Amino acid sequence: MGFAYEKLRGLDRDRLMQVIEPVLCAHQLDGVEAIWRTDNRGWVLYLTVERPGSESLGAGITLDDCGELSRDLSTALDVAELISAAYRLEVGSPGLERQLYRVEDYRRFVGQTAKVRCSGLVQGQKTLRGTVVEVTDAPAVVLETDQGAVVVPFTQIEAGQLVLLMGPAKKPGSKSGAKSAKKVSAKASPSTEEHVALGVSDLGSSASPAQARPEKAHPAKATSVAQRAADSDSTQPS
Repeated sequence: MGFAYEKLRGLDRDRLMQVIEPVLCAHQLDGVEAIWRTDNRGWVLYLTVERPGSESLGAGITLDDCGELSRDLSTALDVAELISAAYRLEVGSPGLERQLYRVEDYRRFVGQTAKVRCSGLVQGQKTLRGTVVEVTDAPAVVLETDQGAVVVPFTQIEAGQLVLLMGPAKKPGSKSGAKSAKKVSAKASPSTEEHVALGVSDLGSSASPAQARPEKAHPAKATSVAQRAADSDSTQPS
């Protein structure tokens, strides 16, 4: 199972996943990002999760879901005693402008608008935006842009993310469509600083102020919350 993006230097990744994955399965959730980092408040274990197979932006994850998962994960991690340092556990959704890490992500969101940054020029451009039309077996991502269809080899994609449209989104093969992005009732998506950590800060973000719900504090660990994370290290998707 695992997470699409992991940055867990300093932790026993395999043992951590042995604790986290059964809890995610019990809540019928998939992991998207797992990040171990520090900020001005100390150590943070930051996790984003989503409903398996959902094709709608931000669908299926509420603030209550994040709170319940945070409580269960906090208990499981306390029992396992994997992390000796005081830390915060932060749980949220990947947000409406979800990062795209794997080929499966692009296949899953066919019909949605995405923005990708390429390692080199693709038809004269390094940054492309358009509707994901299909993913070929190569694999390559086919985007329907304002200039027409563009085939982007997956190996040339440095970073990618979904784009929240305020108006109707295009349907593949058509000039316009009636499908629009749907907002979730509650979310805890990464802030602009966290997008820097994921290597896509220059792709843009419409993230709004975080909605946080504090949980019960533990003696050796700070409060668990469902909120945004902030990170300054630049990385790129695998």
